[in-house]
Amino acid sequence: MEYIIFQINGGIGKNVIATAVIKAINIQYPNSKIIILSAHPDIWINNPRIYKVFQFGQIQYFYDDFIKDKKSLILAQEPYLTTDCIYRNKHLSEVWCDMYGIKWQGETPELYFTSLEKDFVSSLINKISPILIIHPFGGAQVSHKYSWMRDIHPKLAQRIVDEFKKDYRIIQIKREDQIGLNGVEYLTHNPRVLALS
Repeated sequence: MEYIIFQINGGIGKNVIATAVIKAINIQYPNSKIIILSAHPDIWINNPRIYKVFQFGQIQYFYDDFIKDKKSLILAQEPYLTTDCIYRNKHLSEVWCDMYGIKWQGETPELYFTSLEKDFVSSLINKISPILIIHPFGGAQVSHKYSWMRDIHPKLAQRIVDEFKKDYRIIQIKREDQIGLNGVEYLTHNPRVLALS
């Protein structure tokens, strides 16, 4: 295959897991150029396994450049809708690999950071004291601040914070529009900074 086009429909966490799948794909197809389609291209910065990354909505001429008259393998199916994923029979990265006939060998996520990014995060967080990082409310920006099918219930999240706050410095990862818990510090930076934290 000249190109492998890998589309990730989902959030930051799903993109992080996808880096493990890309490692397995790269092992099986070492000479193919891997192209990522994602809503979160920042996760893929500096990844040496990737040829190009495109953000959804910014793919003008994509068909002509990478699909038409080319030898491309297109990987754009949804692993969350498989029986093994729904019943938690296998890890998401293994399910994803199985879908595409990729040999899975327990690959784990790979994120690549610059020394400047590492220095910035070190200045934000004093790692001497034990830290508990909580991210109870995720997903896309919506008018409702809480989703019963995705988020930890706010009362339960607050109970977790209350239980651990005497022994840990608690940092809540959140966007500005999300619910804030009491007794925590907030971290609202870009996904790469959050992944390093």
